[in-house]
Amino acid sequence: MKILIVRQSEHNEITPLSVIQRGYGATETCFIYLAKSLAKNHQVRVCCPCEDIPYLYYENMRFVKFKDFGQVQNLSKEYEPDCVIVVANPSILSKVDFKTKTVFWQHNHPLELKYPIEDLLNKGIKVVMPSPQAGEVARRHYKNDSINGIYNGVRTYIFKDTNLKREKNKIVYSGSFVRAKGLIEVLKAAQVLKDYKFYLCGGFDLYGVVDVEYRRECMNLASDNVIFKHNLAPQKLSDEINEAELCICNPIVGNKEVCCVSMLESMSCNTPCLIGHNEILEKITENRAFCFKNKLVDAIQDVFANKNKNEITKQGHDWVKSLAWEKVVLEWNSFLEK
Repeated sequence: MKILIVRQSEHNEITPLSVIQRGYGATETCFIYLAKSLAKNHQVRVCCPCEDIPYLYYENMRFVKFKDFGQVQNLSKEYEPDCVIVVANPSILSKVDFKTKTVFWQHNHPLELKYPIEDLLNKGIKVVMPSPQAGEVARRHYKNDSINGIYNGVRTYIFKDTNLKREKNKIVYSGSFVRAKGLIEVLKAAQVLKDYKFYLCGGFDLYGVVDVEYRRECMNLASDNVIFKHNLAPQKLSDEINEAELCICNPIVGNKEVCCVSMLESMSCNTPCLIGHNEILEKITENRAFCFKNKLVDAIQDVFANKNKNEITKQGHDWVKSLAWEKVVLEWNSFLEK
């Protein structure tokens, strides 16, 4: 099968090598790894921000620099793919008329789309959410049973079956340093929980933009037991999480996460994970991680005091092995070949 994957992004250079060396957010990481996984059995071309040369080759993939909608239309005509996967930006689908099976892979909450999902479905475009639970919410809301849900995958090379060495009372926060992700909640908890060390892994730079006021708020809240690690390459982040006694991801109750790759990857590192409650994550974390509905300080203390935390962590670690990209791509293959 010939597959074209299109990603419009504010990042300037996205390739398999850059994702490994520098690390990116879930959307960039996941579409690259889906492309890599599909390329083992299909002919894959990727149009995204990358080096501006005629063709950039990585393993079995061809990369083409994304320039504008007209270029994407011409690329589709030239390449004649059997299937097009548009990643996370539905505006492309209002500008480009793909004359083949088209899939929109939505990475945000199904109710956050500015471009109505109904319009996509009416055009015959298939919609895939990044978890079965998110797919269920979307099907229920839009009253359409054709919306799909496939888990985002986890990178196999960051899995750890044993712990390097737990550092007592070490807590890692994994995620972007932006308002929607809950860093301020963690900083406020650190002010109360002085006996714990909080290692913050992420960055204030989101797609090249820094919320200066938010960064100032966060830095003013930072106490002596807070260590800013900033952005880490995936392998280094994996080591940090593996050394911790707890990893916190998206600690806002009612957050809009639909899969939370940072949560899945902390589970793959064999470390207890704590995440803010929402309708979707509560179902994903059941008996696999910890999902809290009230105060973060109380939730952290409850996890450390939980006699079953190692058993719950093991269940999550064993379960998330089924989400390695090598296995997730099998579901994508089945879906695309229908």
